Amino acid sequence: MYVDDPTAYPVNPVSITYYGKPWMFVLRDTVQFSNNMEDVMNTLTNTNRTMKLHLGWGSLPDNKFVGMHYAYNLLQTFDDKNYTHNDATNHPQLDGTFYFDKMVQPSANTCIGNILKDYHGRITPETLY
Repeated sequence: MYVDDPTAYPVNPVSITYYGKPWMFVLRDTVQFSNNMEDVMNTLTNTNRTMKLHLGWGSLPDNKFVGMHYAYNLLQTFDDKNYTHNDATNHPQLDGTFYFDKMVQPSANTCIGNILKDYHGRITPETLY
């Protein structure tokens, strides 16, 4: 099931199965055989998905990046504007920057979002390291 509305979580529970194409093969196929985001979405929609994951795909021709909830029975896309788990304290929404971070870390460091917020507009590989 492909869901275009990021606020809707239509499938409860989100499921996994062992019968389908392993996600790493799906990832390989999208990278090898897709020319744009439409090709990626066609591949993902028409694949017998297995696991429940958070993944992301970028497309240079479309100048676009999408994060996804990917599962046997769900494919839901997000971008920097519509991700439903942002909050001002721990997971701030940042224009032009999309990230998944599920929770406050055991180290008491609230989230990578705080690092990204502090360096927004000038994020480098060194910053992320």
